[in-house]
Amino acid sequence: MHKSLVVIRNSQNNNFGIGTVIYQNRDYKYILTSANLVEKSPKNIIVDSQTKTKIIYQGSSRGLDLAILKVSIDNPPITLREDHYPNIGMDIKGFAYESDFKSISYHIYSKETLRTYDGVNVYGWRLKSYIIQDGSPIISKESGEVIAIMSRRQNFAISIENLKLLGREIPRNLIEHKNYIPKIFISLAHRNPEMHIAKKISEEFKKRGYRTFLAITDIKAGENWVERLYRELEECEYFIILLSKSSIESEMVAEEINSIKELQNEFGSPEILPIRVKLPYAFNAHYEILKQLDSINQLMWEKEEDTTKIIDILDRLISKKEPIRSSEKKALLSLNTFPLVTQTVSLEHPTGIVPFDSKNYVQRDDDIKCYENLSDRYSLIRIKAPNKYGKTSLLERINLYAQKSGYNIVSINFQRDFEKSTLSNLDELLSCVCDMISEELNIEININQRVLKRATSKLKATKYMNKLLSLLDKPLVLSIDEADKLFKYKEVSDDFFSLIRAWHEKSKVNRNWENLKLVLAHSTEPLLGLTTLDQSPFDNVGLGVELSAFNKQETKNLALGHGIELSDLELEELFMFIGGHPMLTRNVLYTMFKENKGLEEIIKSAYSHKNIFYDHLRRYLWIIEKNQKLELFLKEILTGKVPYDDISSYILEATGLVIKRNNKISFACELYRVFFKEHLRKG
Repeated sequence: MHKSLVVIRNSQNNNFGIGTVIYQNRDYKYILTSANLVEKSPKNIIVDSQTKTKIIYQGSSRGLDLAILKVSIDNPPITLREDHYPNIGMDIKGFAYESDFKSISYHIYSKETLRTYDGVNVYGWRLKSYIIQDGSPIISKESGEVIAIMSRRQNFAISIENLKLLGREIPRNLIEHKNYIPKIFISLAHRNPEMHIAKKISEEFKKRGYRTFLAITDIKAGENWVERLYRELEECEYFIILLSKSSIESEMVAEEINSIKELQNEFGSPEILPIRVKLPYAFNAHYEILKQLDSINQLMWEKEEDTTKIIDILDRLISKKEPIRSSEKKALLSLNTFPLVTQTVSLEHPTGIVPFDSKNYVQRDDDIKCYENLSDRYSLIRIKAPNKYGKTSLLERINLYAQKSGYNIVSINFQRDFEKSTLSNLDELLSCVCDMISEELNIEININQRVLKRATSKLKATKYMNKLLSLLDKPLVLSIDEADKLFKYKEVSDDFFSLIRAWHEKSKVNRNWENLKLVLAHSTEPLLGLTTLDQSPFDNVGLGVELSAFNKQETKNLALGHGIELSDLELEELFMFIGGHPMLTRNVLYTMFKENKGLEEIIKSAYSHKNIFYDHLRRYLWIIEKNQKLELFLKEILTGKVPYDDISSYILEATGLVIKRNNKISFACELYRVFFKEHLRKG
């Protein structure tokens, strides 16, 4: 408990008082204290050792003697509880500050209502106690929650329920109510069967003790429905939306979802619970509403009997959860706990980025690590893998997660966006990157021309970024794909990625730079053109993610997504043949599904002209034969020798051609072994 308490003073080390950490929003904490402390020295408040303190709300020592401060500290928050009728005579605890925090026992004498000079009723309790510091929290001995704050009035504690007078100036769901009952907002287009389903859900949830709001039954004639809708959206903890062909075209439903998204970005709730009413998943690609909800697991309603099942599922979910609270790391939408109904989606071709609505995207543990890192204060993600291992598909999902988190996103592709003349010139490259960021964010940055005249290209870019970040009210994700296209220009590459590293390090010492989050993806295949490893950039900084081949379980799950149930023997045979290579695995399963071919038939024709592996294998052969050192290394593996070339071993392992097990090097799969045995130059 002591960790949630802070000392409040001014720069002269006087006006001591106590504050309580009550809420966390990203890297900032909200401190509840007495307004009396703040009004004595509003311009030089110090919370613990932090001087940069923002006053979110300031009452009055003669009125509502409460204040809320915002500051960047590490102390954890404590729960608040609105308790109208605590047991008279119940022991509670407050805190005084001398050389350290200490507990003092109190006894509630009576509940009182004070009418302030400005006519506001302030609720609280008269205590029998010693005189203690203003702002000290009164804490329930039974629950450990804060129920009141000591005011300047002797022996009077202001009840937490008074915070409701502050309206939108306090964070959502800040106060834990005794005998908490969740509130549920039900959104739909006013059509059947949606109205029938919604009414049944609302009626059944009310029978089970929940508070629900359904506009078609709860808004009375003559009531201001706009104000009522907005108030209900702000107060709900759960947002049930019935997705149908009517609702996805409804402008009103779209507005409700946008409002919920804004509340989520600001306060971390409400939680969205979608129900699809006879709505095929093929619609996802064409409607913005569905794209916004794409990452959330969804229940499917097909017939009347589904209504009761869905109510039971939602009841189990809601009854086991307390009100959604802000946390240091945002909960990942893809981890919602209610069942996902089997989807029927047309099978996409196994080339390029895996679509967001595809059930055949294989989510690895690394995906979750990336999402979590993006929510960290100091975020830099490096994704590397061989070609066709899913780097860009993961990168695009990270960008989507950032978008849903409310971040600014600027996506750059070194292959798509820049010519050779730009990539080979650092000044030109940095200038283009800055211009692309400004254009994407629609922000013009002006820097003193005298400074620019004398500055290096890296200093210019740093000053640009520093000023840009100071103007943004939310983090910027700079996402760079195909970063390896810069590697061939070693001098430019070294300077560019050292600058990226420097920007990341700035985030650890400069709060302004914490708003810059960097994500880079690059292929390991440029290593095939190297003979030394000193050209590998930006290692050992940020989160390094090295995508691996699919394991057997991932391969089996992917096959099921294609409607193919592999036997254990077939799974083992497929895995030995292509080693879990992501693109090759998808190619095989797609061919089995679309062309109705058996696995044995595909394997037998694997080395014939124009088979499904032909271009992939021929490209590798073309690259390897340009590097005699790597070619010799592969030949030694084929002859059964044990190569001792650590550099070649590292390069070929990084590019997925070989694997190392028990200090023994071998080809990553049978497909590569047979092909290179037949096609490597003899001698």
